[in-house]
Order: sequence, then structure tokens, then C-alpha cells
Amino acid sequence: MIPTAVLFLADEIAAERRIAGVSAIGRIVREIAAAGLADIRIVAPEGVQFAQRVLDDFDRLAPDATIRISSRVPEGEEVIGFASDYLLPAEVIARFLAGSERELAYADEPVAWRFPAPGGCMVADDAIPLDDNAGWELLRRTVKKGDGLVSRYINRRISRPISGFLLLFPFIRPVHATIGTALLGVAMLLSLLTGSHAGMVAGAILFQAASIFDGVDGEIARVTFRSSDAGASLDSAIDQAINISFILGLSYSLTLQGSQIAVYLGLWSVGAMALGLWLIGRKTLKNGKPLGFDLVKHKMRDGNFGPIAKAVIAFFTFLTARDGFAFLFAVVVVFGFNCALFALEVFAAVAVIWLATVLVAVLPRPRHAEAAEEVAGLR
Repeated sequence: MIPTAVLFLADEIAAERRIAGVSAIGRIVREIAAAGLADIRIVAPEGVQFAQRVLDDFDRLAPDATIRISSRVPEGEEVIGFASDYLLPAEVIARFLAGSERELAYADEPVAWRFPAPGGCMVADDAIPLDDNAGWELLRRTVKKGDGLVSRYINRRISRPISGFLLLFPFIRPVHATIGTALLGVAMLLSLLTGSHAGMVAGAILFQAASIFDGVDGEIARVTFRSSDAGASLDSAIDQAINISFILGLSYSLTLQGSQIAVYLGLWSVGAMALGLWLIGRKTLKNGKPLGFDLVKHKMRDGNFGPIAKAVIAFFTFLTARDGFAFLFAVVVVFGFNCALFALEVFAAVAVIWLATVLVAVLPRPRHAEAAEEVAGLR
């Protein structure tokens, strides 16, 4: 028999509390429903009213659950009690439900759980206290497995506080952050097109700023459960448009400052980037996935390679990843014309190598090569 989940609210504050853009009880209800408990009873003190946005969170985050609100604990039912000041992940709840031996009781005070978990460990150890630090903790957990070194150790330390601040405003959606990234890209290009050293430096700094702000929409989407294929595709398209705009703008700026070769380096780099991105995007869409450009990075990183090959792949992944080359350009361009030109030369060479890896990864392979890989256990 599947028990009834009972969520106990201590007071009206618990009913209204919002954490990282979502009501606290909406988050709890989502995890309960995701664990397979479709019958949810919310027990609140007499007179507690739920705002419409809280009810909207219930509908959006647990559309298949039956949610009832009352002031009394259900009688004659097997129940599992939850408190409104702790968040238990769905997998923890599901693990508890799967236990063959469990004592069920209802919680009559604000504690996470009052029953033993499988294996004898308390489930409360896995709970997230829904206190003043909960929003930061939830944002910290939005980290992506594929984040590069710069993104992980520099960009995220800046983007998370920005996301936390924006989420103080109830109307904020991921697309607002995506628009912000696009506006930074426009400001970057306009700075580069001035053709001055100051404009070039400002453009490089704005490029890094766009790279940092690029993480905000994803963080907001993940922490508020608003991720979508359309949003991911729009974000990817804007990211690559900014990348190409930066290389073109930097080449133009260096040309106006006296370089005879910058325009050719820029066109060469952009041509390689455009062809590679078109191939990757086409392959991704053909596989039925939203538009994205990480196919090669994931394939090369997850492949069976020796330690030297992995080190080389990691190096070129760093150089070609958006967070990596935005940071490097921001640092190098500050040192002046010659350093910026040298960086563009290096990038042009790396773009060719990157295009070669794209061709290897996405173009059809001979059947005998695939058969050889299968025999060798590589596929």
C-alpha cells in the first residue's frame, strides 16, 4: 500500500517562504511527487492562506499529484510525515520507500523525518535545511558536469550571486538572463568596432563578462525547474553568435590599428568555426536533441584514449571551450596590440585543429572501421 504523504506547516511564514524563485513547499511537494507519492496532504494551522503563486507552483511542479489542504492529520491512513523546514531529495524518499522494514509515523513538529531509513541511517542527514542559506545551497547544486576549469573556479563564483539576486524578483525567467547575455554581446561588438585600443580592451572584458553571465540563465532554469529544449537552443545559438562576433570584431579592431594579417586570421578562424558549428548543430538536431555544440567535447572526452591523448584533448578542449578562450583573450588583450595579434594567430591554428576533430567526430565512418572498433571493444 502506498502511504499518504503529509506535509506539516509550522505557520503562515512557511506557507509563504520562497527559496531561489520557487516556494519552499512547492519544492518539497515536487520531490515527494517525484518519489512516487501521488497523494499529498498539506496540514496547516487554521487560517493559513496560500498565495496563488504557491498554488501555481503545485500545478507546475507536481501536475499529476493530488494535493489536499487541511488543518487536521488524516486518521486511519498509513502516512509519511514531512516538515516544511527541510527538503529531502526524491531519490532519498524513494530509497526509504523501497526499504523492506520501516516504521511509519507522522511528524508533529518541524523536523525532517521521524522514522528510520534503510540501513539504519537517518534520512535527515540527506536533507537540505530550508533556512536563509538554502537558496545558495540549491544554486551550488546546479553545477554542470561538463563545466570547464574557468567556468568551475571563476565564472560560477560570480554567476551564482547574480542568479541569486535576480531570483529575488518573482517575474525573472531564464530568458531574461539570456537576453542579458545577448546585450553584453552587442556592447562587446560595438566596443571592438571603434577600432581603438581602449575599445579592444573593453570588448575583450565584455566578452568575458558575457561568458560569465551566460551561466546565469542555465542556473536559473535548473534551480527553478524551467529548463526547456527551446531555451537551451536559444542560449547555444546566442553563445556561438557572440563567439563569432568577438573574433570578427577583434580582427577588425586589429586591422584598424595597423595589422596587415588580422583580417585574414579572423576570416580563417570564423570560417573554420562556422563550418564546424554547422556540422555539429546539424548532427545534434539529426539525433533528435535540442541545438547544442558540445557534441565533440563530450565524444572526445568520453572516448577510449591513452593518457597522453587525453591530456592533449583536455588542452584543446580548454582552448576551444567558450569559458576558456574568453578568459584567455580577456587577459591577453589587456597587454596590448602585439599580444592580441599573437592570441588571434594561435586561435586561428587551434580553430583548424578543432575543425579536424569535428570532421572526425561527425562525418560518417567506413563500415570496416566501425567493425574494427567493435572487435577491439572501443564502441
